[in-house]
Amino acid sequence: MKFINPGTRLYNIDMLIYAAIVPHPPFALPSIGKEHAKLFTTTAEACLKIAEDIALLSVNSILFITQHGERYKNAVALAMHDPFAASVMEYGDMGLTASYDPDLKLIDKIQRRLKESGVDKTLTTNETVDGATSVALLLLGESVKKIRIALATPPKSDGKSVLRAGEAIRESIEESSARIAVVCVADLCGGLSPISEYGENSEATKCSETIKHHINDCNRAALINAQKKSSKLIRFADLDSLIMFFGIIGDSRVRPEEYAFEAPLGTGHLTEAFHFI
Repeated sequence: MKFINPGTRLYNIDMLIYAAIVPHPPFALPSIGKEHAKLFTTTAEACLKIAEDIALLSVNSILFITQHGERYKNAVALAMHDPFAASVMEYGDMGLTASYDPDLKLIDKIQRRLKESGVDKTLTTNETVDGATSVALLLLGESVKKIRIALATPPKSDGKSVLRAGEAIRESIEESSARIAVVCVADLCGGLSPISEYGENSEATKCSETIKHHINDCNRAALINAQKKSSKLIRFADLDSLIMFFGIIGDSRVRPEEYAFEAPLGTGHLTEAFHFI
């Protein structure tokens, strides 16, 4: 397993101390998936393991990166509401909700740093977070409800600009005295089986394995190159979220650990931890 070269820059472990990729399959939630939820048992268990890691590290705040929130051309969107609500109403469950306290100080630090770095940003004021992040939050379970959260959505822009936005966010985290984890809400390629909503694609397996390889190598340049490709299959992967996520991790030394990868309904769902060393 390959580690990131830390170069000459060292980071305070009391700032950014953990990172993870968490998928967002709504059918993994029993109230939505019903009898199909058992197909996602490995993913559900892996998400709880991520939550356990976060609890063991005494994380104060979790920054979620999601490209499924409100998106703007060339501007990072920062969610601002007190409290945030997770809801999966759009997936058919009207009653499954949860409430989360925002980290208003972290949100303010991020928006100030983005401005100082020349990265456009906008604030959104929706009480309910996007469906993908809602699913991820609910899969992470009860312990996460005790931790303050923040949400950032990457701009609709080229990969280098998205990466720079992530780097600016990392600079804001360095100014914090809190113990912060960053969680990327992302799925990989669709088309991994005939029952995929996008149909089966012969290149899907290769696509997912390639993106997983780039993730395990923390290869930001390769993810940016993948974003440039015109393949609908590759575009389906949440690459913008992943690029911003790795911009935030930066040159930190991390040990990637894959907790789960499965595609029971044809879309690749990766759950992976990045342990800071």
